[in-house]
Amino acid sequence: AWLVAALAGGGATTPTDLRVVSSEIYDVVGTELLRPERATVLGPCLVIPQEYPHVRVRSIDVGADAEGWSEATLSSLCAEVLADVADTDVALRAGHRWVRQYEPVVVQEIDPARRVLRPGGAYLLTGGFGRVGRAIAEHLVRTVRARVALVGRTPLPPRTEWERRLAKGAADDGVAERLRFIRRLEELGGEVLALSADVASAEQVERVVATVVARWGAVHGVVHGAVETAGDTWAGLAEVDLTSMRATFAPKVSGVRALERALAGQTLDFCVLASSIASVLGGIQYAGYAAANIFMDTFAAAKRRESAARWTAVNWDAWDGAALADSVGAHAFVALAMSSEEGVDALERALLLDAAQVIVSTSDLAPRVARWSERFREASPADAAPPPFAAARADADYVAPRNEVERVIAEVWQLMLGIERVGINDNFLRIGGHSLVGTQILARLRSVFRVHLPVSALLRAPTVAELAQTVEALLIEEISRLSEDDVAQLR
Repeated sequence: AWLVAALAGGGATTPTDLRVVSSEIYDVVGTELLRPERATVLGPCLVIPQEYPHVRVRSIDVGADAEGWSEATLSSLCAEVLADVADTDVALRAGHRWVRQYEPVVVQEIDPARRVLRPGGAYLLTGGFGRVGRAIAEHLVRTVRARVALVGRTPLPPRTEWERRLAKGAADDGVAERLRFIRRLEELGGEVLALSADVASAEQVERVVATVVARWGAVHGVVHGAVETAGDTWAGLAEVDLTSMRATFAPKVSGVRALERALAGQTLDFCVLASSIASVLGGIQYAGYAAANIFMDTFAAAKRRESAARWTAVNWDAWDGAALADSVGAHAFVALAMSSEEGVDALERALLLDAAQVIVSTSDLAPRVARWSERFREASPADAAPPPFAAARADADYVAPRNEVERVIAEVWQLMLGIERVGINDNFLRIGGHSLVGTQILARLRSVFRVHLPVSALLRAPTVAELAQTVEALLIEEISRLSEDDVAQLR
């Protein structure tokens, strides 16, 4: 975050190339000593150029020789650092240069005889009361009459109190809703354990696993889907702090480590780590989230090498128009969301692949990666057709800019969105705005006004009038910091 603030501070938009050098965090030739913690640096590498269009980032991963980095390796690294190439992810291994590519995999129809799920199996689902966890739990019960242990943070009342709680439970009573879900699973023929734990606590996770084993004799499979969804975990790089990062990493980093410890000695059919396609695509305000998921991807690859257990990271696309963070780019994920039925079907197909990592993308992944990772370029009105809103809006709804700041912002929006007239009350998202053009707009406004507009600015101030107020407040703040000599020079 400090690096990004330095690169973008004061409204700077000078093109900048950033090289990030790492050692053995990519699984390329199968002999690397993978370091999941170090791999988290790839999250910011994805997101920096998305939030700051003038910064181009390239990750260079160097394989270690027997005695460290040889002269030949260092020579290759220097050449790579100095090269002006479009590749964003590069790995150097034994004199060879590797770049990342994605190819689709065709998975055959699910044959019940080859199904990984076992009839009456005992399955542990962290984040089991979330949207995805519920869909998976219900699928397990419907297909193999599974016994499912659902782990959440909120303790549920004793069964003796369920009837009373259900009777008085309001529509927004989360506890009553969970009780109704458990009852539905039981009516379908499943056996359910509802357990509470902080998945980042090794002691609490060990207690959960011990409870499941004591009740059912074994744990046959695990789906680790716990995630932190608090609003302050979704922030632009310049606003990220240790508190938000710890919250984001807790379930996906500490939680995975806690599971590894608690499951030692268990003979698992599989352990699925519910990762995200954000670790491939990034996304505005997703640096920490992408980093945490990349940890899980790398961890699963490392675990496969040292264990007979089938650890798999599944990078999910959005489910059911998921209640994603309220970010400028969230609608791009929602538009491609899977249904619950498609999601659980993809899970079973991923298990059949028996791979360390499976990316589930609802559209061709390669073009999506190209679009999200390309260096953001300046757009012109000819680059995009005006959205439908431009033709549909009535003249009566247009309110003209009232001052110079509003006029400049409106003109930038008109230019970047291809709209003839933007009024001060027009909402950015409702007139066709999205994450890619949002970063371009903010970059131009930073350059014009010489203030640091965070990537969250269009969230908090989605209209021209509101954004103008934000800019004016930042200008006043900048002026207040000027010394008397600075003011004298301005005169």
